[in-house]
Amino acid sequence: VDAAADRHVWAESYERSANDIFAVESEIAQSVASALRIRLSGDERRGISRPPTANPEAYEHYLRARAAAERTTRTEAEIRAAIDAYSAAVRLDPSFTIAWAQLSRRHANFFSLAYDRSDERVNLARAALEEATRLAPDSLDVRAAHGYFQFVVDGDLAAAERTYRAIEDRAPGTIEPAAGLAQITRELGQMDRMKDYSRRVVALDPLNHYRHSIVCQDYLTSREFELALQSCKRALELLPGDAGILVIEATIYQARGALEEARA
Repeated sequence: VDAAADRHVWAESYERSANDIFAVESEIAQSVASALRIRLSGDERRGISRPPTANPEAYEHYLRARAAAERTTRTEAEIRAAIDAYSAAVRLDPSFTIAWAQLSRRHANFFSLAYDRSDERVNLARAALEEATRLAPDSLDVRAAHGYFQFVVDGDLAAAERTYRAIEDRAPGTIEPAAGLAQITRELGQMDRMKDYSRRVVALDPLNHYRHSIVCQDYLTSREFELALQSCKRALELLPGDAGILVIEATIYQARGALEEARA
């Protein structure tokens, strides 16, 4: 529906077997693109024509892992749950590239949050990334996982920034380079650039509570308390009562000297 013109643009009914879920997703995506006269890039066309996996059970594990990975608290148990689910996905379908890339990211995340700083954890992250790269070296998801590894495991911010910029040049409308560059520029203390990338993140992914919580932290770091508070409020609208977001909100009030609000 074209809401501005109150005009019906496209509709279609589909009856398929549940085993055809990936095929019908691709069919719908291509039909919508055609109806809206959207010009797809090569990456986008490949993305909607190739299912991520042909195994529905593997995809179920993948979706559960994504849900666990986007919790704002990122507790040890939550990341372990995501790692276990991604591991199950790649056991069921060893060619599941995106699951390998995300498995690498979660091992790297486990390392970066200091739940496990061992060489074994680094090797697990690297091995999953190498497998994803072997399967699809040009995949944007794989390149993003590579940038994340450079950032949080290698600690090579310059290399990570180059990787994310290359993704941005190739696919400027995707979320991962904006999100990665927002965090890298925050680490570098480049607050004006960080705020630009943070605004881009929430514009590209406006209904993702986790993205809003990260942007909230970015603004808090740069002492932009009003913007931080607005981001936290939006994140809580999307996920009411979330403990991780409430912690950030309390920290903002405390930093502003509003101790009663922080205590509440």
